[in-house]
Amino acid sequence: MRGTSQSGQDRTANQKLTEGKTFTMAIGTDPGALDPAMTVLSTALEIGRYLYDSLINLDETGKPIPGLAEKFEATTTTASFTLRNGVTCDDGAPLTASDVAANINFVGDPANKSPMSGLTVAPGTKATADDAARTITLTSGAPDAFLLRNLGGMPIVCGKGVTDRQALAKGKYGTGMFTMTEIVPNDHYTLTRRKDYAWGPGDWKRDQPGLPEKVVFRVVQNMTTTSNLLLSGELNAARITGQDQQRLRAQKLFHGEMVVPMGEMFFNQAPGRAGADQAVRRALVQALDLAQIGKVLTSGAGAPSQGMVTTEPRACAGDAVSGKLPAFDVAAAKSALDAAGWKPGADGVRVKDGKRLALTAIYGTQLGPTMASAAELMQQSWKAAGADVTLKGLDSPGTSRCSSTPVSGTSRSRR
Repeated sequence: MRGTSQSGQDRTANQKLTEGKTFTMAIGTDPGALDPAMTVLSTALEIGRYLYDSLINLDETGKPIPGLAEKFEATTTTASFTLRNGVTCDDGAPLTASDVAANINFVGDPANKSPMSGLTVAPGTKATADDAARTITLTSGAPDAFLLRNLGGMPIVCGKGVTDRQALAKGKYGTGMFTMTEIVPNDHYTLTRRKDYAWGPGDWKRDQPGLPEKVVFRVVQNMTTTSNLLLSGELNAARITGQDQQRLRAQKLFHGEMVVPMGEMFFNQAPGRAGADQAVRRALVQALDLAQIGKVLTSGAGAPSQGMVTTEPRACAGDAVSGKLPAFDVAAAKSALDAAGWKPGADGVRVKDGKRLALTAIYGTQLGPTMASAAELMQQSWKAAGADVTLKGLDSPGTSRCSSTPVSGTSRSRR
């Protein structure tokens, strides 16, 4: 399911740049650790874009343009980058080609267990550097049709950060325009602009207007509260989902529409879990009325997703979903569970080899009350199919921890 998101500003100041001032934006959950190689949380990566630059950027058409690298080329298995001259780290040290190679090799080494491994960097990827020539060359651990975009888009930390992951968790050793100057967990994160920052996407100029002196990410977990803060002018921007969008539109706030994924579902496929069986996973999906759950989740404002990626410009357009999901059919779900050996027990909960079909469904709380309502609807649907389901609501850092630690169930739903 995809939904729409809106960012807005106070109507009395929505045409004024916060040049030399403070720009305050709401985030719905605390980002947790900020190490860009060890998180996949959208909130953490969003803050990270202010702290860590990438080798390349994309223009509005999706064409690669220079970032930290002034030159680049790639095939499906190899790539090379030439760094801009004069790029420095937030501590004043120069960014070297060896630093960049160390970033790539860290993610590419399976021993480091980076969640970005297989996303931005294929496991087994090896990079080498020539510091004098400012060049990085690499061979991918697996063919990748989007090798330039994937590798070129990964956040680059400075050399010391590669070996000091605790400092990276606090947003240190950056290559970006801002530095982290204050962290108050679950309250706010303050970033201050670097005066020495003289590089940026394409032909970016350091003297362009509109740059704030500080950026504050304020943690506001309630969507209605966030909307009120927008209307009062205490926030410059926020992403708003659900019914609060309507009253913000009525106030004619400056805003933009964007499509965001709202209901991804993941199964724990570890050995010994019910979700390790594809037939069980399929049956659990068949038992769900995804259209109805989507309406609950998005307050009726969403639409079925056509792909996993919604951020524009998309590398691949088109519908990759329709016709590929099993249709809502409770009877077929029950039959599939029967065929997989899960038979109804005395209390209606299915049993196989003496083990009950007892699941823990973890859902994110960061988008407000509709997340809990959608999770409860899923719980009822799975119960009707013969599963005993316990719900567990967690914020984004909590769901991230569960993604790397086996939990007692087979499924979790999150943004």
